[in-house]
Amino acid sequence: MATQTLKYSEIDPAVLTVLTSATVEGNMVRLTGQIDRKLYVDTNKVLENLGGKWNRGKKAHVFSEDPTILLQEVRESGQTAFANKNGFFPTPPELADRIVSMADLKSEHRVLEPSAGTGNLAAAILRAQPDCALTMVEFNPMIYAKLAKRDFGDSNCRMYEADFLAMSPFDYAFDRIVMNPPFERLADITHIRHAWDCLEPGGRLVSIMGSGCTFRSDKKAQGFRDFANAYGEIIELPAGSFLSSGTGVNTVVFVGNKPLVI
Repeated sequence: MATQTLKYSEIDPAVLTVLTSATVEGNMVRLTGQIDRKLYVDTNKVLENLGGKWNRGKKAHVFSEDPTILLQEVRESGQTAFANKNGFFPTPPELADRIVSMADLKSEHRVLEPSAGTGNLAAAILRAQPDCALTMVEFNPMIYAKLAKRDFGDSNCRMYEADFLAMSPFDYAFDRIVMNPPFERLADITHIRHAWDCLEPGGRLVSIMGSGCTFRSDKKAQGFRDFANAYGEIIELPAGSFLSSGTGVNTVVFVGNKPLVI
């Protein structure tokens, strides 16, 4: 998952308790109960970092849009990195190898990595199958520059500096898709559903995801669970799988198999 510069900060457990009991009304967050001055100041800093502004008249922190999912992400991760979209959390190499092993790659496969970052998953794909035809997409120009400089040997690779969600269909569908998309505001679901359209019937998609897709009650998460049950499974990853990349967010893996056309 790739955006820009790594800015990551843990949230004090006492602040998380306050945020857990806060109520959301439209685009406003209201704190509840008695809060001492220091705890309020610390909580206010977090809400401001998330994009909220205190409105004295409304007695609430006002956001530009409904902050429900944003607060859920913060409660899950215990940090603010996903909310400000400044986080870059590359897939740790050991985890990348595990994720790639779930894809059951063959040398003749055409493989897509649509959120390539600096190429950790791509490198794992090529370790598993050096002869596969690999396509990588990365949106952030600064990170793409690092990806483009990475030595992938004599592999059959092509790279695109582009927004995967805005790309037209490729000139062929892919046999395998292995990905680690952005998590914020359930963007991982959006990326997976778009990638599914790029997958060949009979192909397999393997994607790291935030764990929120497994328990959130909103329509998007519920719809994805139905999709996952129909085409594959969601596998829980060990806690702390991304600690070496700077985040303690809980993660899972979706493994989906696209049915053959009959």
